[in-house]
Amino acid sequence: MDKINIKINKYKKILENLENQKNELIKTSFIATWIGKNKISRNDYMREISREGSDVFFWDDSNKGHAVVGGFFVFIDSNNKSPIMKIYKIRSVTSPENRVTEWSNNGYTSDIYNTSHRKLLTIEKECLKTLEWRTYADAVGYKSHLQSTQPIRFHKMLITS
Repeated sequence: MDKINIKINKYKKILENLENQKNELIKTSFIATWIGKNKISRNDYMREISREGSDVFFWDDSNKGHAVVGGFFVFIDSNNKSPIMKIYKIRSVTSPENRVTEWSNNGYTSDIYNTSHRKLLTIEKECLKTLEWRTYADAVGYKSHLQSTQPIRFHKMLITS
């Protein structure tokens, strides 16, 4: 009986450790990008979300490649008076060679702001959650909007109802 209890306790600790690792992964796997009103990013965003006949769309990863499969991608749409965060699930992360062809001509691959090294993210089209940017930004201490695709600070409001 003691051997069984020892094994049960051992497996409980393993499960607890896995749960903690999962929670830490969730906290570190939120990548976001700001979609401006009249920018190249707005054109790319509109093209991607309106892609016909597909349950996914594409975007590039952060500069240092922080995205993970099963992580989350957040578009912050500033087209409204109050910007809205739209949270999606990342389905896959692939090499930069798979990037969308149109991106080569959109001005973000110049010497000044070269994004051609960034991995390609495949993002599920179903929006999991929306929330107001200002509410989130105030909670985590952001003073202004984001400048590019980058990891964002975790807050439980990102994953709770």
